[in-house]
Amino acid sequence: MTAAALLLVSQTALAKPKVALTQIEGDTTGDVSDAVAEAIEGGELSLIGRKEVNRAVDKLGDLADLTEKDFKKLANELEADAVVLGKLDKVGGTKTLKFRLYVHKKMTKGFTVSFKDPKSEKFRALLHDKMVDKLGAAAGGDERRKKAAEADEEEERPRKKAAADDEEERP
Repeated sequence: MTAAALLLVSQTALAKPKVALTQIEGDTTGDVSDAVAEAIEGGELSLIGRKEVNRAVDKLGDLADLTEKDFKKLANELEADAVVLGKLDKVGGTKTLKFRLYVHKKMTKGFTVSFKDPKSEKFRALLHDKMVDKLGAAAGGDERRKKAAEADEEEERPRKKAAADDEEERP
Protein backbone atom coordinates (compact mmCIF):
# COMPACT_ATOMS: atom_id res chain seq x y z
CA MET A 1 0.00 0.00 0.00
CA THR A 2 1.17 3.49 -0.70
CA ALA A 3 1.41 6.04 2.07
CA ALA A 4 -1.52 8.00 0.61
CA ALA A 5 -3.76 4.93 0.54
CA LEU A 6 -2.76 4.05 4.09
CA LEU A 7 -3.53 7.60 5.23
CA LEU A 8 -6.91 7.50 3.49
CA VAL A 9 -7.82 4.19 5.12
CA SER A 10 -6.81 5.41 8.58
CA GLN A 11 -8.79 8.66 8.20
CA THR A 12 -11.87 6.77 7.04
CA ALA A 13 -11.64 4.40 9.99
CA LEU A 14 -11.29 7.29 12.41
CA ALA A 15 -14.04 9.48 10.91
CA LYS A 16 -16.51 10.80 13.45
CA PRO A 17 -20.13 9.76 12.92
CA LYS A 18 -22.11 12.68 11.47
CA VAL A 19 -25.26 13.41 13.48
CA ALA A 20 -28.27 15.44 12.30
CA LEU A 21 -30.17 16.98 15.23
CA THR A 22 -33.69 18.07 14.30
CA GLN A 23 -35.67 20.76 16.10
CA ILE A 24 -36.80 19.62 19.52
CA GLU A 25 -40.57 19.57 19.76
CA GLY A 26 -41.81 21.60 22.74
CA ASP A 27 -38.62 23.69 23.12
CA THR A 28 -40.00 27.21 22.64
CA THR A 29 -36.89 29.11 23.82
CA GLY A 30 -34.27 26.99 22.09
CA ASP A 31 -32.27 26.56 25.32
CA VAL A 32 -32.70 22.79 25.35
CA SER A 33 -31.79 22.50 21.65
CA ASP A 34 -28.61 24.51 22.29
CA ALA A 35 -27.68 22.33 25.27
CA VAL A 36 -28.31 19.12 23.33
CA ALA A 37 -26.24 20.39 20.39
CA GLU A 38 -23.36 21.29 22.72
CA ALA A 39 -23.61 17.91 24.43
CA ILE A 40 -23.53 15.98 21.14
CA GLU A 41 -20.71 17.97 19.57
CA GLY A 42 -17.41 16.71 20.81
CA GLY A 43 -14.60 14.28 20.33
CA GLU A 44 -16.65 11.28 19.26
CA LEU A 45 -19.46 12.83 17.19
CA SER A 46 -19.76 15.52 14.54
CA LEU A 47 -22.93 17.63 14.40
CA ILE A 48 -24.41 18.72 11.05
CA GLY A 49 -25.41 22.43 10.90
CA ARG A 50 -28.93 23.35 12.01
CA LYS A 51 -29.80 25.35 8.90
CA GLU A 52 -28.88 22.46 6.65
CA VAL A 53 -30.90 20.00 8.78
CA ASN A 54 -33.92 22.33 9.01
CA ARG A 55 -33.98 22.89 5.23
CA ALA A 56 -33.89 19.16 4.58
CA VAL A 57 -36.64 18.49 7.15
CA ASP A 58 -38.84 21.26 5.70
CA LYS A 59 -38.72 19.52 2.30
CA LEU A 60 -40.13 16.35 3.86
CA GLY A 61 -42.90 17.89 5.95
CA ASP A 62 -43.83 17.99 9.63
CA LEU A 63 -41.40 16.20 11.96
CA ALA A 64 -44.18 14.42 13.84
CA ASP A 65 -45.44 12.85 10.61
CA LEU A 66 -42.12 11.53 9.29
CA THR A 67 -41.86 7.82 8.61
CA GLU A 68 -38.81 5.56 8.62
CA LYS A 69 -38.62 6.02 4.85
CA ASP A 70 -38.51 9.81 5.36
CA PHE A 71 -35.69 9.43 7.88
CA LYS A 72 -33.77 7.39 5.34
CA LYS A 73 -34.21 10.18 2.77
CA LEU A 74 -33.14 12.76 5.34
CA ALA A 75 -30.05 10.80 6.35
CA ASN A 76 -29.07 10.26 2.71
CA GLU A 77 -29.57 13.92 1.77
CA LEU A 78 -27.51 15.13 4.74
CA GLU A 79 -24.99 12.27 4.45
CA ALA A 80 -25.67 11.64 8.13
CA ASP A 81 -24.83 8.50 10.04
CA ALA A 82 -27.61 9.27 12.52
CA VAL A 83 -30.73 11.44 12.79
CA VAL A 84 -31.82 12.47 16.30
CA LEU A 85 -35.35 13.66 17.10
CA GLY A 86 -36.30 15.06 20.48
CA LYS A 87 -39.54 15.85 22.26
CA LEU A 88 -39.58 17.96 25.42
CA ASP A 89 -42.22 17.45 28.12
CA LYS A 90 -42.47 19.61 31.23
CA VAL A 91 -44.07 18.38 34.44
CA GLY A 92 -43.67 20.79 37.32
CA GLY A 93 -40.01 21.72 37.66
CA THR A 94 -38.75 18.59 35.95
CA LYS A 95 -38.29 18.38 32.20
CA THR A 96 -38.20 15.13 30.26
CA LEU A 97 -36.52 14.83 26.90
CA LYS A 98 -37.49 11.82 24.79
CA PHE A 99 -35.22 10.90 21.90
CA ARG A 100 -35.93 8.85 18.79
CA LEU A 101 -32.92 7.67 16.83
CA TYR A 102 -32.42 6.68 13.23
CA VAL A 103 -28.94 5.16 12.87
CA HIS A 104 -27.41 3.67 9.73
CA LYS A 105 -30.63 3.33 7.76
CA LYS A 106 -32.78 1.90 10.53
CA MET A 107 -34.78 3.06 13.52
CA THR A 108 -33.18 2.13 16.82
CA LYS A 109 -34.46 2.22 20.35
CA GLY A 110 -34.51 5.75 21.73
CA PHE A 111 -34.03 6.92 25.29
CA THR A 112 -35.34 9.43 27.82
CA VAL A 113 -33.47 11.93 29.99
CA SER A 114 -35.00 13.87 32.90
CA PHE A 115 -33.44 17.12 34.11
CA LYS A 116 -34.14 20.49 35.72
CA ASP A 117 -31.58 22.79 34.11
CA PRO A 118 -30.44 22.26 30.51
CA LYS A 119 -27.37 24.41 31.17
CA SER A 120 -26.06 22.12 33.93
CA GLU A 121 -22.82 20.30 33.22
CA LYS A 122 -24.23 17.11 34.73
CA PHE A 123 -27.11 17.08 32.21
CA ARG A 124 -24.78 17.70 29.27
CA ALA A 125 -22.29 15.04 30.35
CA LEU A 126 -25.07 12.48 30.90
CA LEU A 127 -26.64 13.28 27.55
CA HIS A 128 -23.30 13.16 25.73
CA ASP A 129 -22.38 9.78 27.23
CA LYS A 130 -25.83 8.33 26.53
CA MET A 131 -25.81 9.60 22.94
CA VAL A 132 -22.31 8.26 22.24
CA ASP A 133 -23.32 4.93 23.79
CA LYS A 134 -26.54 4.64 21.76
CA LEU A 135 -25.03 5.78 18.46
CA GLY A 136 -21.88 3.77 19.02
CA ALA A 137 -23.80 0.62 19.94
CA ALA A 138 -26.00 0.88 16.87
CA ALA A 139 -23.29 2.05 14.50
CA GLY A 140 -20.17 0.38 15.81
CA GLY A 141 -21.42 -2.96 17.05
CA ASP A 142 -19.67 -4.78 14.20
CA GLU A 143 -16.52 -2.69 14.63
CA ARG A 144 -16.38 -3.46 18.34
CA ARG A 145 -16.72 -7.18 17.63
CA LYS A 146 -13.95 -7.01 15.00
CA LYS A 147 -11.63 -5.14 17.36
CA ALA A 148 -12.34 -7.60 20.16
CA ALA A 149 -11.66 -10.53 17.82
CA GLU A 150 -8.41 -8.92 16.65
CA ALA A 151 -7.35 -8.31 20.25
CA ASP A 152 -8.12 -11.95 21.10
CA GLU A 153 -6.08 -13.13 18.12
CA GLU A 154 -3.12 -10.96 19.11
CA GLU A 155 -3.27 -12.29 22.67
CA GLU A 156 -3.36 -15.88 21.39
CA ARG A 157 -0.42 -15.49 18.98
CA PRO A 158 2.28 -14.89 21.63
CA ARG A 159 0.87 -17.71 23.75
CA LYS A 160 1.06 -20.17 20.88
CA LYS A 161 4.59 -19.08 20.08
CA ALA A 162 5.61 -19.40 23.73
CA ALA A 163 4.05 -22.86 23.87
CA ALA A 164 5.95 -23.87 20.72
CA ASP A 165 9.22 -22.58 22.23
CA ASP A 166 8.62 -24.63 25.36
CA GLU A 167 8.14 -27.78 23.30
CA GLU A 168 11.36 -27.22 21.35
CA GLU A 169 13.44 -26.88 24.50
CA ARG A 170 12.28 -30.20 25.91
CA PRO A 171 14.54 -33.18 25.09
